[in-house]
Amino acid sequence: MLKQDILNSAKNLLTEYWNGELPVNINKLVEALNITIKKDMLFDSSGIVTVSENSVSCRINVMDKEEKHRFSIACAVAYAELNSEAGLDQDFSFDVVKDYDKNANEDNKVWQAVKLAQYILMPEEEVKKQVEIGIKQGITPSFSCLYYSKEFKVPEEVVKERFEELGIK
Repeated sequence: MLKQDILNSAKNLLTEYWNGELPVNINKLVEALNITIKKDMLFDSSGIVTVSENSVSCRINVMDKEEKHRFSIACAVAYAELNSEAGLDQDFSFDVVKDYDKNANEDNKVWQAVKLAQYILMPEEEVKKQVEIGIKQGITPSFSCLYYSKEFKVPEEVVKERFEELGIK
């Protein structure tokens, strides 16, 4: 799946399920796509997405930050959405952090899921709008990933990568 197709998927999901407020309400997508969220403090970390018996689940360690929870859940939503038409691979599992390579090619399923999750949680127009507002308040994007991480409720690494992709410095 090409990056443009992933962007289109994000736009379609946002058009259908997003009310325009930040942060994007990922729970609406979880409900719509029937994703199971498993929460426990004994999980090593958040972000293990698993597919079995045509269902997608995401493990969340309750001790991790909310930003990591939201991004992990968005990756599960993204994987379910990207594979809904083709059918879900059975017994497929990936770690959002360990298995993601931002330089992977576009046919890598984990890369696709992470990109779609980024596009869902940080819609391009909203990112540009928030950066413009931030600059007027003296908040420069290159030094304020933490600020934007709180605005969008995503990990700082996600903000950095999204800014890089959009050419925001």
